[in-house]
Amino acid sequence: MKKKILIADDDAALVELLKVGLENAGYEVSYAFNGTDAMEMAIREKTPDLIIIDVVMPRMDGFELCELLHSNEVTRNVPKLMCTAEGSLGDIDKGLSVGAVGYIVKPFDIEKVKEKIKYILGD
Repeated sequence: MKKKILIADDDAALVELLKVGLENAGYEVSYAFNGTDAMEMAIREKTPDLIIIDVVMPRMDGFELCELLHSNEVTRNVPKLMCTAEGSLGDIDKGLSVGAVGYIVKPFDIEKVKEKIKYILGD
């Protein structure tokens, strides 16, 4: 059974890059272009195996989304991976403090992202 990954990012080109790369690696991928939709999808889809979260998004930023996911009983144990251009140490610390298990800074190498995901999911 394919593992499911939810991408929460408002950059359509980046979502497509991640989607294609992750589907080619054997994952089932869904996506939302804002934090509010991502939260609803994570609950409705009976929790994906991993959620990739951008920090800067409309309606709800990634830190807020990560914190909500982490505090929700249904999504608490889903690993959350921050993926953003906001790469200062303060941002990384904030992402980890609200429940992220890792932090990828854009621009990134898709192969390194897949390696990190495999590690997080224990594949």
